[in-house]
Formats: sequence, C-alpha cells, structure tokens
Amino acid sequence: MTGLVPGEVVTITMIEWDDDVCELTYRRREGQQQTRMMYPGDWDNIETVGGSDEEDGSFGADGNLFKVAAEARRIQLASLYDPYMAIHSSKVEPLPHQVEAVYECLLPRYDLRYVLADDPGAGKTIMSGLYIRELQIRGLLRHCLIVAPGSLVVNWQEELLDKFGLESEIISRAHVESAPDGDPFARHDICIARLDMLKMDEDLIRAACSHTWDLIIVDEAHKMSVSIFGSEAKESKGFKLGMELEKAAVNYLLLTATPHNGKDEEFQQWLRLLDSDRFEKAAVGGKKRKKQSRPEISDIMRRKVKEKLYKFDGKPLFSPRESHTLSFTLSPAERDLYDSVTDYVSTQFNKAAQLTGQKKAIVGFVLTLLQRRLTSSPLAILSSLENRKKKLNDTLVAVEEAIAKGNLSAFQSTVPSQLKGMIDGEEWDEDSIGFDEEDESAVDDLISSLLPGDLALTSENADVIVAGLNHEIEELKALIIKAQRVLNLGTDSKWTELATLLTSDKMARDDGHRRKIIIFTEHRATIEYLTNKIAGIIDDNPDNMQKIAVIHGGVRRQERLTIQHRFNHDPTLEVLVANDAAGEGINLHRAANFMVNYDLPWNPNRLEQRFGRIHRIGQQEICHLWNLMAKDTREEMVFGRLLEKIANEKEQLDGEVFDILGVLIPESDLKQMLMDAVKRGNSPEAKRHFEKEIGNRLDLERVREIRKANQLTQEEAMGLDRIEEIRLQMERAKVRRLQPHYLAAFFREAIVRLSGQIIERKSEQGRFEVRRVPKVLQEESRRRGRRIGLSPQYERITFDKNALRIDNSSIEAELIGPGHALLDVTTDAFLEKHGWKALGEGAILVDPDATEPRMLCSAEHSIRDHVETPDGSLRVASRRQLHVELLPDGTVHDAGAAPYLDLPAWDSGEFGDFTWDTTNRDSILSKVDLKGWEGDSSSVSRWVNKGLARQHYEEMRQKRIERCDRVALQVNKRLHTEIDYWDAKARTAREKHSAGKRFNISEDRARKRAEDLRIRRNSRLEFIEKEKSLVSDPPNIISKALIVPLSWLIEDAKERPGRSDSKMDTEAKDASEAAGMEAVTAIETNAGRSPKDRSAERGIGYDIESIDRSGDVAQAWFIEVKSRHSSANSITLTRNEALAALNHPERFILALVEVVDGKANKVGYIRDLGASGALDGFKSGSLLATSLNLPLDDLWSRVDDQDLHRITT
Repeated sequence: MTGLVPGEVVTITMIEWDDDVCELTYRRREGQQQTRMMYPGDWDNIETVGGSDEEDGSFGADGNLFKVAAEARRIQLASLYDPYMAIHSSKVEPLPHQVEAVYECLLPRYDLRYVLADDPGAGKTIMSGLYIRELQIRGLLRHCLIVAPGSLVVNWQEELLDKFGLESEIISRAHVESAPDGDPFARHDICIARLDMLKMDEDLIRAACSHTWDLIIVDEAHKMSVSIFGSEAKESKGFKLGMELEKAAVNYLLLTATPHNGKDEEFQQWLRLLDSDRFEKAAVGGKKRKKQSRPEISDIMRRKVKEKLYKFDGKPLFSPRESHTLSFTLSPAERDLYDSVTDYVSTQFNKAAQLTGQKKAIVGFVLTLLQRRLTSSPLAILSSLENRKKKLNDTLVAVEEAIAKGNLSAFQSTVPSQLKGMIDGEEWDEDSIGFDEEDESAVDDLISSLLPGDLALTSENADVIVAGLNHEIEELKALIIKAQRVLNLGTDSKWTELATLLTSDKMARDDGHRRKIIIFTEHRATIEYLTNKIAGIIDDNPDNMQKIAVIHGGVRRQERLTIQHRFNHDPTLEVLVANDAAGEGINLHRAANFMVNYDLPWNPNRLEQRFGRIHRIGQQEICHLWNLMAKDTREEMVFGRLLEKIANEKEQLDGEVFDILGVLIPESDLKQMLMDAVKRGNSPEAKRHFEKEIGNRLDLERVREIRKANQLTQEEAMGLDRIEEIRLQMERAKVRRLQPHYLAAFFREAIVRLSGQIIERKSEQGRFEVRRVPKVLQEESRRRGRRIGLSPQYERITFDKNALRIDNSSIEAELIGPGHALLDVTTDAFLEKHGWKALGEGAILVDPDATEPRMLCSAEHSIRDHVETPDGSLRVASRRQLHVELLPDGTVHDAGAAPYLDLPAWDSGEFGDFTWDTTNRDSILSKVDLKGWEGDSSSVSRWVNKGLARQHYEEMRQKRIERCDRVALQVNKRLHTEIDYWDAKARTAREKHSAGKRFNISEDRARKRAEDLRIRRNSRLEFIEKEKSLVSDPPNIISKALIVPLSWLIEDAKERPGRSDSKMDTEAKDASEAAGMEAVTAIETNAGRSPKDRSAERGIGYDIESIDRSGDVAQAWFIEVKSRHSSANSITLTRNEALAALNHPERFILALVEVVDGKANKVGYIRDLGASGALDGFKSGSLLATSLNLPLDDLWSRVDDQDLHRITT
C-alpha cells in the first residue's frame, strides 16, 4: 500500500476490525513492523499496489518499467553498490591517507566522535568534504554546521562548492540581524560559522545548539583549549562552545594538526569535547589528584605526519624542504635608527608596567607592532612614527584646550574598538577580537592611540600628561628624522641581501626563464617599498609591473584567486610580494618552490602556514625558504638561535621539527621572548639568557618527547602494503561504479517517463540539457522541504566529472550524482509514481542463454540496535540489499549487483534478431507452477537469513561488541575513580567536622556529587548496552521477476537459435568457456602475474582479476573472457560487461579465445575496448539496451601483435 508512510510502499501484515475502525499492522520497506489505528477518513489517500492478493506478484508489470524501478532503488542505496560513491561523484582524486581516513575511520562509526589530527597540508578539508558527501548519499546528512577560524571560512565555502558541489552559507552579523527570530541557522542546510564570532555570543550559541545537526565539524579545534593551573582547569570560551556543540551533534568531527600541546593533563581535558564521561575532568579545589595514565584513543583519533605520507605510486607525498638564514649587518645609520626606536619601545614598556591585568598585556601587544615595523622596512617604521606623532599632537591640543577651559572631564582618552573588545572580554587574542594585522589603518590606529601610561586626565596629573606628551613628541621628531635619513640614503642592508638573492644564479631555470619566488612581509608599506625596488632589478622598464603581483588584506578574495591563477600559469609573472593575507587559502606550489621571509612572523605557526603555500601536495621540487635577519639585534637573539637549533636537529628528526614548532614554542611564549629581548637589551647576559631558554625549549630529547606525545596513536605512517591494498580496492570499485554510465542511463529514462525532456548536447559528449523539469519533480522537492529547489530547466548537466569542462571551455556543466537534488528527487518521484507498484507486481524478463525458468528476487536486510529514534522505532545500524535467483528445484544463489540490466523485458517483444508474441502472457505463466513456486519462494527468505542476514548480523555484532566494551570499560573506570574521589572527600569532611575542624567542602555536597556521578555512570552504561544489543529484521523481499528462456518464446515463431539439443549446446558452451578461462589464466601466470577466477561472481562485468607486481607499484587487470568456436562470427557483451569496460578503460581487457575441437587455439587481448567507439551506445544510450553484438573479424583486427598468443599443445 501507498499513503500510510510518505514516499514509501508498505506491506500489510494484519488488520483487526471493530465496526468501521481497525488496527492496522504493516511492515515498512526497511523491515520494521509498525501499528496504527485507521478511521474512516484515513483511507482516502491509501492506494493498494498490485491489486488483490491474487494479482500481487503476478508478473504483470511492464518489464522495462520494472527495470527502471529496480535501478531507482539501487541508486537510492548507491553506497551499497559503489563504496567510493563520493569520490566518483566529486571533483577530487584523493590520496591513500585521505581514502583511509574517510572510508575506514569515519564512515564505519555511528554517532561519530572523532579527531582528524593529520599534519598541515594533508588535506583535512578534502577528507571532510568526502565525508559530508558520503553521509548525504547514504541519506544520513541534511543539516551540517562547520565552525572555523574567520580566516578560513571563505576557503571552506569555496572548497565545498568547487570540489563537491555543496552549497553553504557563511553566517555573518548581517544574517543574525536579519533573522526574525534571531536564529540565522534555520534557513540553510550547510552553515559555516566563525569560531571567534560564535564563541563570544551567548545568544548565537543558543541558536546554533537549538538545532540537531547531522554533522558538526570544528576546524583548528585546538583553539578550544583547557589550561591547567595547579588543580584547576580553566576552560576557554572556545572549549565551552565545543562542549555545547557536542550535545547538538549526531556526528562530531574535530580537525587539528596540533591536538597535544605537550601537556598530557591538558590533552585529557581537551578530549572531554568528544566524551565527557570517558575522559578526565580536573578536580575543583583541594589537593591535586594522582596523574592518570594516557587513555586509549585509537578509536577516536587518527594522526599521520606529512614526512610519512605517500602517493599511490609509493613515492613520498611531500618533496624535501630546506631552510636557510640570510644574515646581514646594519649600516651605521640603520644601527642608529634601530637602537633609538628599540630604546623608545623599551621606555614605553616600562611606562606600561604601572598598568595591571589585561590592559598591561594589551599595551605590550600594541608595542610589539611598532617593533615589528622597525625591522620590516624604513618606509614601514617611518609611516608608523609619523602617524603616532600626528595622533599625539592632536591629543596634546585636546588636553591643552580642556585645561584652558577648566573642564578636564571634556577630554576623553579614546580607545579603538579593537582595544575595547580586548579589555572588556573575559579572554582575548587576535582571532577573538577580529584583529587583522594586514589592515594597515587598524595597525596605525592601535600604535597611535596609546597615551603615556594611558592615564585619565585629572587636575593632579594634568601637568604630568602635558609634559609627557611634549617629551614624547620631541622623541618622535628625532626618530622621524633618523628614519627619513635611512630612507633617503637608499642603503638598505636588508634589501641589499634580498636583491643579491634575486639576481643570483639560483633564480635561473634551464628553459631560460627566471624561477618564480614568493616574498612574505608583514606590512603593506613594506609591500609597496619592495615592489618598487624589485621592479628596478628584474625589469628593464621599472614602471612595468607585469612581472610582480601583490596580495594584502585589501585585495579581495576573487582578485587573490585571479593572482594565484596567473602566478601558476603566466610565465611573465615572476614575483609575488605578500603579507599573511596569502598565508592561507592560496596555493602556489604548481609554479614555485622558492620563498623568502622578508619579515619573520612572531607567530611560529605562521612560519608553517607560509611555507605551506609552496610545500604542498603536488610539489615536485625541493622547496627552499630564506629567512632574512639583521645581526646583533634583539630579534636575532631569539630567531637566530631558534632557526639554528631547528637546522641542527632537522636531520636527526627526519624534518619533523617544523610541524611541532608551535608546540615547542607557542605563539604567546615566542612573543613574550621577543618582548623580553627588547626590554633586556643586547647585552652578553641577555644573549646567554636566550641561548639557554631556546636551548631548553628545543633540547633534542624534549623535542623527541613532544614528538612522541604528539604521535598519540600507534600508526602515524601508512605502510606500502596498506597503500597497495587501498589502491586495489579502489580499482575494483572503479570497474563497478555507478557514476557516470549507470546513473546517466537511469536518469534519461526516468525523467522522460515522468514527462520531462532531456537531450544530449551536440558536440559536447557526455553533457546534456534538461529542457523541462517535470512538475511532479518540483512538487516532490517542495513536499520534502528541500531548501535548495529545482530549476525549471538545466542548460548543461553531466554525470561524468571528466566532462565538466570540454576543450578548456569556460562554461562548466553541473555534476549530477547521488545527493544532488535533481537526481534524488527523480528517483523518489519515479518510485512513488511508477516504481513501487511495478516492483510489487513483478515482471517477466528473458534470458537468451537459459534452459529453464527462474525467479529473481530483491531482498533487503536491516540490523537495528535498541536506541529509539524520535518516531519510536529502533535505530537502523546497517542495511544491505541482495539480488537472488530461485530455481524450480528450490536452489537459491546470489545473482549479482544488477542482473536485470542484462535481460530484455518480455514486453519488448524482441532481442537481437528474434521477435515474439507479447499477447500470450498467460501461456508463458502456465508453463510455471507459480503456486508451487510461490510456496517455495519462502526458501529465498530462509536462504537470505542463513547467508546474507546471518553474515551481516555477525559482522555488525562483532564490531559493536568490540567498540561498546572498550568504551564501557573506560567510562566505568573513569567515573569509578571520580566517585571514589568524592566518597573519600565525604569521609574526610565528616571526620573533620567531628573533630571540630573546617574543611573546604561539606559532607552533603561531596556525597551528592558522588551520587550524581553514580546515576550518570549507570545511565551511560545502560545506553551503551542499548547500542550493543542488536536485532536482525526479517529479510524484506521488495521485488520479484520471472525469468524465462528465450527458447520458450520463439518456438511458435519458427526462428529458433541454431542448436539441436539445448543440453548438449550448454555442455559444449561450458566446455568452451572453461578452455578459454584455462588459457587466459595460463598466459597471465606465465607472464608473472597473479590471476584470480571471479567468474562465479555474477554481474561484476569481468571473469578474471590479475595482479601484476613486477613494477614498483602493483597493477590490477580486469579481464572478460569470450570463448568462441572458430566458425563463430560475433560475440555478445552484456550491459554490465560493457559498462565495466567503459568505467575503467585503462585496466579492462577483453580476451578473445578461439576454440577448436574444445581447446583454445589462440588468445587475443583488446585493451581500451571503447576507444574505437564500439561501446558508445552504452555511454549515453537507453537503460533498456541489454547487450551488444560485436563482429569478431573487427575485434581480431584490433589485437596488437604483442597481445596475440597462439596456444601450442
């Protein structure tokens, strides 16, 4: 029946009437039983599928309609037939570690709580996109939230759309303000939120967490940190946000390259984001608890280091990298300027010492900006000094005016909005306040805004402030004169060092062009300064800037991408000068392997981010980085020693020190070191201090310990055997993939049957135009509440990602696959309108080679656990589908993936040259004892129960028991320890109270805490038992088809096939096929390959899988064997065989075997069978075409000499 459950056909199992009311029990498609009351009006929209009981399963449905319906259901369950469906329907070619992460670490887990902790550059965004697509394809994801740092949200949006066709919305302040209910998340399926914005807004957190998200992804999740001070755990706002998000997520995925900061206790606290029952929470007050051993986390975290990642060919994924230090000596004028400005900054630090708390830290933060500009370029420091002098002059005028009027309160010391956010916030950092160092005006505003001591104006301090302002203005005048002098002299030692590199032989390439190079600075004034300087040495016409491009915070995202494209493809563009606006989301490795840090960032993580622009997946050359540094400066005391230690230890640590630099010396610690260096001066004592400090930080043993701590899981590298295994799995899946040919054939047939219109675009092979989207699809889309509706027409669509662009056309087609609204709604609507009825009624199909009839059944099997879903049913843990065939004697066997596609429909009345009468259905059915057969068809259910269902159940049961037992053990252990702790506290409190002594907690409070934990432990263990307890649904037979031999149909037509005795012909055919298989197997074995007979696996499209391990990389060949007598003139390829050849043309072989007197005479291999166009009919042809006859003479003419094997006996 239809109408009981929206979009679904159900089977009635029992009806109990009481007058005009009944209790109706029915079985849903997945197999679960449900019961409801039916009142007279409830029957209005109910329709019986297949007529009466006698008619149901009477094989009266149109055979071609039945086949389209069966394909629709198979596509709904696409992941069961194409395990890498997301790869085949997305614009990505993932690497081994990415495939392993998605398909072996993420997808098999239910209620995912997981950390992907691979090194930077490993492609965690790609893994996340594949995971989203696979969940979509499986029907497990509709609403997704991605939380990322503000600098990454646009990159997330672009990657999802460009590579996976996923539309998303970045939630901005405008969305919040325009949302009528204050909830900007309700109107979008995939939302991207800025971590810094979300964590600071309680209302926004409540809005986000009021939804149930199928998946929440947090990028840079280490920012959700917990800090341990003694026995106290200080939870950051980010951590508190993360804990709330976990409660709102069905699946929760954290991404970070640095999950462990070198402190085990803080790491265990951070793991509470995944499971607060399983991982330890620090004590609140009192004596610090005994340190716990590191918990087992292999089931919730995966980490791979980039030095141990490989491509599918077994070669290292990342090229080597080298870091060089270019030290230079300041000229006398530069030295004078450097010392004078540094002394000025140091003095301001001392003035700030009278401030307290965060205000003191903020003043120090702003002063670092001034010091960094000093070391950047003469123009950068001159600009900052002039702006500060102007600001102080304006302030002095305002102060004197307030004093003259006797109205001191009229003067207000203005603080920029960024500083207010830092002062008012509970915590602050550059992300949380939205501070952007690339915004030159913001930097100048900050540098210029600090008053001496930042004191309020009063009658007591007015004279002091005026004197202080006058004094500082005079200081600034002197500094400006020195900066202007350095700029006018033009003897910039730092620039000279860079110019020497740019004009050296290192920059020359073998093809006569210059090597491309990226130069990073921190300030836009320095970018302007450098571009003018560089133009003068690399171009005869200094005014011609075609060889130089710049990226800074003022360059819009689209323009950055245009520059990236030009840098990667235009040989005339040689130099890119940028600040950290290009440090993320810009990929330049296709064109360059040279980089310069003109300014060293005071954030160690930015060193890795910058280098990541060229040291990325796909880089083919050794990457070189040059760091410019002035000798005998405060910065050299810190950076010089740091880079020296890294260089010395790199070889001993296989280059892995770069990736943990931010852990060895966190950003806050490095900044503090540099600020201390400014204050301490350049004395020998200061040098010894920093040499010792950095030496301790980068002590080889400490580095190894932190590397070990960051290893976290046992297997950081993928062995070559494991890579080979994954590659072969993907090769097998590629041969059988649904995308593009199976999907294209189904869609073209289905949309026309739904009254739509589709045509293939001329001269654009593989691309189509949908000229009319049927109204029924529009209605189905609206009924299902899809937020992204269907267009009334689609100008260009394709099912093949290789046809997205043709001949470098700028017009890209839309890629259609499972998860795309157009395909999903088409399958749903077709099944609702035609399909379920046809599947339930059954059809007659024809087998040209059969000698007896058989029944084809499609069975679906579900396994559930005891966790209830919102509608009260038990949660589906796993589902599988199987096509089986039942012979008249009761024998049942697996029929393969889509056997109906190789069989013509009886209703069609023709196959090849044969035709038959389609008006005699009853006479066909009369030859089969349907009642007896129907009675025996219960053996299908028994066979499925004993085979598929039992195997399915045992696999799931073993996995569930293993996972649930591990989690239960750790939850019980952790909470038991916590309960014991509070019980002991209660006992101590009682003893202290009895002795008349005070204690830091009452006995009642401690006992209540212990009891709450017992309740929590018991509740969690009870839930784990529900997850562990599995039930197997009865197999659900969703369709049946009667398959009859062709010989039954053509007896009366007097056009029998050329055989006198069916049994003898079958035996001869079997012998011929056996001879062909034996011959091909011998050829493969003699060639050193490892052939495996897979001919018993129905519907896979080939007979032999042969593995060649003679080269560096194992290769799989998929061989379809066609054995024919020497007198035969053609062979027949079934639809599944032809599509296997098209799906993987590089690895598919058609083996022709000529048989004489029952023995193989010669064998010919044809590679890339579709190259001649012989299979074009299946590329975009009708779904209903079941086979293809190919002339043997033409085929033998395509066999190359090296692929022709003559068999001698």
